[in-house]
Amino acid sequence: MKKKELLRQLNNLQNQIKPDQVWKEKGREVLYAQITAQTSSISPKILSRSISNKILISVLRPVSVSLAIFIAIVGVWVAGVSATRNSLPGDLLYGLKLTGERLQVNLALSDEKRTDLEIAFAEIRLNEVKEVMNKTKDKEQVAVSLKKFQESMTNVKSNLAKLEMTDKDKALKVAKVVDEKSKIYTDLLREENIVSNKNTSEAIVISKATGDKALSVILKEFETGNSTTNLEEIKSKLIVRIEDLREDSALAQKNIETIIVNKAKAEVLAKAEAEAHAKAEAEAKAKAEEDAQLKAEAEAKAKAEGESLIEETTADNVNAQPTSLPVKEQPSGTNANVNINTNINAEVLPEDTAMPKAEEVLPKIDEVKNNPAEVEKLLIKAEDFLKSNSVSQAFEQVRQADILLNILNKVINANGQYLETPEETVAADTETDAKEEEGGV
Repeated sequence: MKKKELLRQLNNLQNQIKPDQVWKEKGREVLYAQITAQTSSISPKILSRSISNKILISVLRPVSVSLAIFIAIVGVWVAGVSATRNSLPGDLLYGLKLTGERLQVNLALSDEKRTDLEIAFAEIRLNEVKEVMNKTKDKEQVAVSLKKFQESMTNVKSNLAKLEMTDKDKALKVAKVVDEKSKIYTDLLREENIVSNKNTSEAIVISKATGDKALSVILKEFETGNSTTNLEEIKSKLIVRIEDLREDSALAQKNIETIIVNKAKAEVLAKAEAEAHAKAEAEAKAKAEEDAQLKAEAEAKAKAEGESLIEETTADNVNAQPTSLPVKEQPSGTNANVNINTNINAEVLPEDTAMPKAEEVLPKIDEVKNNPAEVEKLLIKAEDFLKSNSVSQAFEQVRQADILLNILNKVINANGQYLETPEETVAADTETDAKEEEGGV
């Protein structure tokens, strides 16, 4: 049967069926009763939850999409930061590595967490220094990591001070970690495979200062009775500091003696070199004067011979017009040079000329050569205080000794060129000058 024929018959059948009106109304009532019964069986709580879920889904759907995008971006960022983990100063990704670390610090929710991160990043910087020294020994790359190490340790010290004001229990907990880590970091900086320069010395100073801040927090809590650290632990920490300062002081004493000896040698060599140059200049001047004298005598002789020839010619030619030699003109540039020099000498610097920024004024080496002896006196006092269990007084003596030693090390760094024996170049320069003179002759 075709489709059109089937549709035609169905339409005819629909026209022929005419249900009774009473039957239609009864069927409508039965259907309504069934719907009502089913609806009433659903609790209002379930019904409202269903409606709320639908509304919540419709509202959160765009939010979930944005959140998914954010998570994807963060995932890419974390993957990028992970890829930079082994990068070193000078590498293309090193800047991204530092930026990722700063982002972690800024997103940290407490000073305690920020301090933990800064301590970890400080250790990463020291590992970078060691790796650079093992690979390229590039001093500029080492300086970058050391500067960043100083920044992290400075932040540790600052965060610890904030915690001390807000939460002493957390401050004490962090201080114990910082005290241990700063000792490890200071020892790493003292190692021979880390280049010794100004940046290293500054990094050691900041590391020790951060450790001293941590120890001061521990001491304060110990004295108030709020610390679980016992007296022997604190005394042990101070004894370690005293031993380290003695070792540093002995090294500083050795460096001072080396600088004084080499500086004296350098001054003798510089004096000899100046005398050699002065002698060479005097000889050159004497030779120039001798050459000028010979030239003047030659010119006078030539002039006399020329005048004699003129007189003879005049006698032979009585009717001839007398001739005269042209007058030698002075170079036109002579007066101009004098004026130029006069103008140069007459120039005056403007009053508002910017003066160079004043650098830190350090004492001379002779003024601090006795600092190691003063350091030893302070350390002996510290040991005496420890014997009587006066840990705070002992700590103060240690701090004073550390300050003296820091000043001494700054002076040593400023005179670092004298830590190596100066080369005796005067004799070699004199021989070279002699050869050049022989070659010129």
